[in-house]
Amino acid sequence: MEEDTDDLYKRLTREFHDAAGIDHEGTKEDELLWISMLTEELGELAEAVNKDKEDAVGEELADVAIVAFGMARICGIDMREEFVEKMEYNVEKSGAKTEGGKVVDDADS
Repeated sequence: MEEDTDDLYKRLTREFHDAAGIDHEGTKEDELLWISMLTEELGELAEAVNKDKEDAVGEELADVAIVAFGMARICGIDMREEFVEKMEYNVEKSGAKTEGGKVVDDADS
């Protein structure tokens, strides 16, 4: 039986953490560490975009996702479940946009 994508992400994240010796437990300090890693990766993504390094944008986006999945794992969060719930909410938004282009929900418009 072929491994589904959700299980694949979880397995690869766990294998990476095991190989790298990452044994964080989801404490406040661990969460802040992961936020700093996300910030670093977002900075690298911004740099790739600003320098028009299109070949690096995908790699940097992958790094952001890897750190996000890693943080979810140490916090005991099911990213698939969170993603689906958030996307369903986003789809239900009215489609109204702020001047900055952000989609807002009906209560905010």
